[in-house]
Amino acid sequence: MKIPFLVTLLIFLLPSLGLAQVPASWVPTCPHSENGDVSVFWWNIRFGSLNSSALNQNLEAIATDSCAPDVIALAEYEPTTSLSPAVEGTLEHRYAFHRFFPYSLTIRHRGIRVYSKLPVAEVDAEAPLAWQPFRRDLTSRYVMRFEANARYGSQEVNYFDRTLIRLVLETPRGPLALVPTHLLQPFAPLAKKRGALFAAYDLLFSSNNPMGFQISSTLRALRARYGAHLDKNEGFVFFGDLNFPASVGLAGTPRLTTPHYVRLLQAGLRDAFTERDDAPTFPTEEAPEAQRLLYQLNPLHLDHVFTSARATATQPEIPHLLGSDHSPLFFIARVVESAPE
Repeated sequence: MKIPFLVTLLIFLLPSLGLAQVPASWVPTCPHSENGDVSVFWWNIRFGSLNSSALNQNLEAIATDSCAPDVIALAEYEPTTSLSPAVEGTLEHRYAFHRFFPYSLTIRHRGIRVYSKLPVAEVDAEAPLAWQPFRRDLTSRYVMRFEANARYGSQEVNYFDRTLIRLVLETPRGPLALVPTHLLQPFAPLAKKRGALFAAYDLLFSSNNPMGFQISSTLRALRARYGAHLDKNEGFVFFGDLNFPASVGLAGTPRLTTPHYVRLLQAGLRDAFTERDDAPTFPTEEAPEAQRLLYQLNPLHLDHVFTSARATATQPEIPHLLGSDHSPLFFIARVVESAPE
């Protein structure tokens, strides 16, 4: 049987046209490893359930690129289900260090998966990030949890529990700590109870709520290790899906800076995305939330990269990749010998 000429032509052209597959549309920047540069790729992958084909193809392409990131950190990762066995195998083969960090003792099936080509000298994942006021007795905490169960729903409240992760990498310039983080997200349950506008205002412009308390808990844990001004010990990069934007506002109008963002800057952290804080990371075009008017008018920059005084994060990017409701982040981190002015 003869194959028609047009069919034969299409068989050869489809891959080059991008119609037969969904290759990664982004190529990582090569770090200057000899100078101590560490390239980092962060992505909240939404359990791998939104567009698993694109997610797996993109991660496969990134991990096998000649400039593959030194570190890949994936949030909302679920072992055995988020990635295909083939892609998981590729990542584990190419990254000597690979470890899954559950969100908490109550949520052990979901968390952050970290892959590193660089030696990891120290791992600390013991500090719980309380979403309740710190100076409360045990009875008060139980009462607050009971009230939260009634307000948000017990299933949602279980996901409020998070643990701070810290990995210290060995680099030519000295130790560098990475703190990949995914803070709680109480917006959806609160919006169901009180409405989207109230929920947005309460969570973004007040600290008297679970998100505000957890940010306080995060800063307390960082200060315990790095001092009051976060400038002691090794330099560190604090990054991830923090679930609040640096600012809010409609396109073309003045933007309001959120108090949570100001608190991090006042604590001594530096924003690697200062010039791009209005560039959204959520929702992507694939996300169900992209159909909602609230997000169409004000897409959010929920994923952030902050550095301490003894570290830098340069060449920040927000790659446009299919596969999740969040866009990933990419940056190149480096230890600095003295705090930059």
